[in-house]
Amino acid sequence: MTERMRRLVALVGVVWWSVLPFAYIAGTRARWEHRCAGRTFTGTFDECFNDALPVLEMLTIPLTFILAYPFTRFAFSMFGPESDLRTYRWRFAASSGGIDYSPAFQIASAIGILWAGFNLFSMPIATRYWYLLAYWIVWITWFSLGAFASSHLADTVQRMAAIRSDLMESKSCRSLSGPITVVLVQGGGCRKRPLTVRWGLL
Repeated sequence: MTERMRRLVALVGVVWWSVLPFAYIAGTRARWEHRCAGRTFTGTFDECFNDALPVLEMLTIPLTFILAYPFTRFAFSMFGPESDLRTYRWRFAASSGGIDYSPAFQIASAIGILWAGFNLFSMPIATRYWYLLAYWIVWITWFSLGAFASSHLADTVQRMAAIRSDLMESKSCRSLSGPITVVLVQGGGCRKRPLTVRWGLL
């Protein structure tokens, strides 16, 4: 994943988090409509008609607001590249890349996938609720990408892509000693940019 793509996907997660209360409330309503379609109140309380307060739905909005900043930090830290590969300002990300927190981010992503999957499969499968189904599918995809972006494999791929890009831009400068050092031409002179590849698995 390129750095620009990482920033975009992290931002998508923050936006998706901000609309979570509306999706959760709409999902609760959709499940009720599907379960209780055609029924009318007969004067007896049951699973479709009762006087229970929607406590979880009421707590969703303040909890989403309270956890907005921690989740933003989590999203940008998980998708953030290593510090030596950053060309953008990652204000909300940790100082080091997501790879340094492996496998913590992979575990968190697995929990997120289970959470989104539970909500997805609890939704009625109907075309009228396509937007709710799509919402939870995007969450599953987002957490899957996060698990990959913070892995050793993604870091290796990004470093190899950076080396290839630098080699294509380089001209008649000599290669210097050290762990994979690339020499770039800028303004008629040369500057050294060391790029060390980390080999590893997910």
